[in-house]
Formats: sequence, structure tokens, C-alpha cells
Amino acid sequence: MINFRKQLELKWCKPFKNYLRKNRPQSLKAWDRLNPQVFTVLAAFPGYLAHLEKSGALKREKTLSKTYETKRSIKP
Repeated sequence: MINFRKQLELKWCKPFKNYLRKNRPQSLKAWDRLNPQVFTVLAAFPGYLAHLEKSGALKREKTLSKTYETKRSIKP
């Protein structure tokens, strides 16, 4: 479980944690506990998505995803 959480935080959740650190430090405190307060952390997620959309990161990710799917469907 410890290894799973390390991988989750280092690879998949790092940008979200950086957002929390900068914009919602109380939610980050709820994350950095032995037993994270999941509902408190997830309450910050809509703000994170709005931040991604405003910065253009969400659009870039969708474009990359579509490009990948197109390339994948063309290969035999």
C-alpha cells in the first residue's frame, strides 16, 4: 500500500498536489495524513479542472489523446 501511494503521488497526482500547495493549502494538509481526508481533497478537484481549462492544459491533453487514438486505430 505504501508503494502504491508513493507511485500515485509521484507519477499521477504531482500536478494536482502542486495546485493544492499553491491554491488550497488546507486541502493539501488533508491529503498529507496517514489516512487522507478524501472528501476534503476531492472538493478541491473542480477548481483544479477549472484551472487546467483556463491555462489551456485540458485542451492540449484532449488534442494529444485524440491524436494518439487516431494513430492507434490506423495501425494494423
